[in-house]
Amino acid sequence: MKLERKINNLITLFNKKQYDKVIFETESNFDDKEINSQVLLILGLARIKSRNRNFNDVLLAIQNFKKGYILEKKSKIGLECLIYYLYGVGDKVKQENTLSLDEYEETKKFFLEAKSVFNYNEKLYHAISLLNLKTTNVEFRQNVLKELIDKNFFKEKALVFEYIYNNNLRYNWSQKDFFNFTNKIKEKLQIINLPKIEGIKKKKIKVGFLSSNLASNHSVTYFIKDLFRYKNDKFEIHVFSDLKVHQEDATTKKIKSNVDFFYNISKKSNIELASFLRFIGIDVLIDINGYLGKGRIEIFNSRVCKLQISWLGYNNTIGLNFSDYLIADRNLILEKEKNLYKEKIIYLDKIWNSHSGLNIERKYNQLPSQNSGTFTLGSFNNYLKISDETILVWSEILKKIKNSKLILKSSVSYSEVHFIDSFKREGVLNKVIFKK
Repeated sequence: MKLERKINNLITLFNKKQYDKVIFETESNFDDKEINSQVLLILGLARIKSRNRNFNDVLLAIQNFKKGYILEKKSKIGLECLIYYLYGVGDKVKQENTLSLDEYEETKKFFLEAKSVFNYNEKLYHAISLLNLKTTNVEFRQNVLKELIDKNFFKEKALVFEYIYNNNLRYNWSQKDFFNFTNKIKEKLQIINLPKIEGIKKKKIKVGFLSSNLASNHSVTYFIKDLFRYKNDKFEIHVFSDLKVHQEDATTKKIKSNVDFFYNISKKSNIELASFLRFIGIDVLIDINGYLGKGRIEIFNSRVCKLQISWLGYNNTIGLNFSDYLIADRNLILEKEKNLYKEKIIYLDKIWNSHSGLNIERKYNQLPSQNSGTFTLGSFNNYLKISDETILVWSEILKKIKNSKLILKSSVSYSEVHFIDSFKREGVLNKVIFKK
């Protein structure tokens, strides 16, 4: 009875948002034998919610949640502890930009344990999906996302869009799968009701480009910045940037100087953006995000502009109600698969994009094999794009080339724990070097 009163007192303090008092009361007035899963859950949440929270508090909260789960693995309180443990580890990974092999294995083990007891739990799946955002085990992550989506989880569009995008980098889906899935997506996305577009004659055709990636750290800028330098009296070029203002840089500034109008729309809702596009009178809207990144894909589920085109950032069907055209080439989209795209295909003669080149001095050094006798292979791409099948092929190459090594460096921050495990299983981990 005494313990019950003490726990009720903690709950009262917690509900009053007196989080520091919760921490003090727990650490001062509870014996070790009284610290059960419920107390650990309250304590961990108080540490997370405290106004004076620092990184050490996050680490302590993680330990509280972990212990709470271990004490009661089969209770609902234990499950809550695990969920917040996963969220906490995810927060830690964001700040440290790394996830150790031991942590990764532990979180995955705990998740699978809880899944076997509780089956599907939306918060549990959501927590592990956010944590796995920084891991390279995409197959496991995709399975988690698939179960979330199969249970009608569409409220967090970024996870759904990531699931679609990741399947472009795998061998699991046929083009028909993409077509069918995006048909399903459009029923879940917002539809913006606007008046019918009036046919007003203009001196120039207003062409808008919509993107959240127009800064120097994104590859898409190298494929579009020279296009904006092209001038034609028939067209008026408008760029709608969904970057936060503080993320704009020298590349953004250069793009601004080469277009007729540049707008930062990061603070506008989809409805506000649609109304803004109508107010300006954009005739042709070209989306260069698709299902990649932040995006404003909902705009293409409604008739906002006369023509709505997808290009560059995402090269598959977006499949929405008013995605009119997709710019591609005949290598990218096969003639026999055209019926599996919602959009009409605009085929460019040779290639669907053109790189602007790099304005850097190129220095040519001797090959590593000439200096050391070691044949050096390398990949400096986003780790997310490296599939299990790719690792198997690379491992075979490393086995066949006697004096060889592979250098890997990701253009985006991911933990390489899954890769380490995979290369170790193939017996070539000693030949792989991971660069930060």
